[in-house]
Amino acid sequence: VLATAWAKQESFWKVVWDRVKVMVKKAPENVQATEYMRKFIAASFSVNLRNVELLYWETSQNKAFLIKNPLVIPEKLKSYIELP
Repeated sequence: VLATAWAKQESFWKVVWDRVKVMVKKAPENVQATEYMRKFIAASFSVNLRNVELLYWETSQNKAFLIKNPLVIPEKLKSYIELP
């Protein structure tokens, strides 16, 4: 994930360098934006928050999340994600 805080609206934007750009409104203070992003990802993929795990780079703009058992693929990401 290529994270962007302080966005005007929350969305999945596009794939840049094999990373999905995720934009959230929350400020990047005290890791609040990362946790908010986790909640946004969970809601977007219709999974419980415990199914979205931050793997590494909590304080970096580049992050890696593991989404377990997604029920929905957001429309903007369908062309980039292969399902089994």
